[in-house]
Amino acid sequence: MKIYLDNAATTFPKPSSVYDSVMNYMMNIGANPGRGGHTSSLEGSRIVYSCREALMKLFNFDKTENVIFTSNITASLNMLLKKYCKRWLAYYYYLNGAQLSFKTSYKPSSR
Repeated sequence: MKIYLDNAATTFPKPSSVYDSVMNYMMNIGANPGRGGHTSSLEGSRIVYSCREALMKLFNFDKTENVIFTSNITASLNMLLKKYCKRWLAYYYYLNGAQLSFKTSYKPSSR
């Protein structure tokens, strides 16, 4: 049995159903969801939407628009932190009579 310690990067091994689903998508659909009106793209969009519906029910959201997908956990956490830190800082500065402005920039990490 292989032991994989870098669980922050990905989960390994995955359940066989994950491998089967990915292989099925790549061999039988293979199109980007939302990138066209052809059958494969529409099928990809249906799969993404059904995933949104399942997550909406799992987390007890009101609508599927409340489920978003990001490229990775870093992007997700940055999105949350920026939103809530801005709100908190704006409130803090409002209470203290100061003005606040935000500059959004992205600098990818260098490896």
